[in-house]
Amino acid sequence: ELSEQVQSALVQLEQERVSAVKRCQRAHEELKKKQIELDCCTAKVSDLKSRLAHARERSKIDTAHLQDKLQRLSDDSKKRIMTLHNEYAELQDRFTAVNKELKQLKELQIKQENASSSARVSVTSSRELEELKVELETQKQLTDQYGAKVLECEKELSLKTVQCQEMEKSLDLEATLKQSLQDKYDAILKELKCYEEAEREESKTTPTSSNTDDNISSLQEELLIQKQLTDEYNFKVWNY
Repeated sequence: ELSEQVQSALVQLEQERVSAVKRCQRAHEELKKKQIELDCCTAKVSDLKSRLAHARERSKIDTAHLQDKLQRLSDDSKKRIMTLHNEYAELQDRFTAVNKELKQLKELQIKQENASSSARVSVTSSRELEELKVELETQKQLTDQYGAKVLECEKELSLKTVQCQEMEKSLDLEATLKQSLQDKYDAILKELKCYEEAEREESKTTPTSSNTDDNISSLQEELLIQKQLTDEYNFKVWNY
């Protein structure tokens, strides 16, 4: 009976050993698969990090270039506005001078009309009367010419005023766009910094497949946002 019990125990132990060996083999195969997946994910993360670093470097270069371009545009706009302001001031001076001359001509015309009415009584010479009429007609023509000049100055002054207003709006829009893009870029850099800090914390523990997939998705989203930001910045500056 003891021999049979020992034999039965040996058979049971052998069965358990075989079962344990099979479990170990399955676990070993599963471990190999997980290791392959981990190596693949690690390679993807490394590639995405490299692409992200390249994108950030390119974004810095593009941002510096665009900021320099915006600065040049801003300087040119300021120069154009100063020129328009100077032209505006010059037109105002001309307008004032023309109004003054027009006022003097009107006063002179009134005096000549008064002189003409008194001449009908006192002047007997038809020659002097004719000369006075010619002079009056000349003064009338001059008055009409100055009136046309006044209208021309008013139109030009109105046009320059509109140009100044449009230029000021362009500068305001440029400043708003520049600040908005700078805020977006700072936010992206802040998020990337937070992600890098979180990644350093996670690297201290063994990453799971799920966490690795999340990291890859997050990196892809950051790359997409960075590309969209750069494309939007380029398009808006080119359009401006």
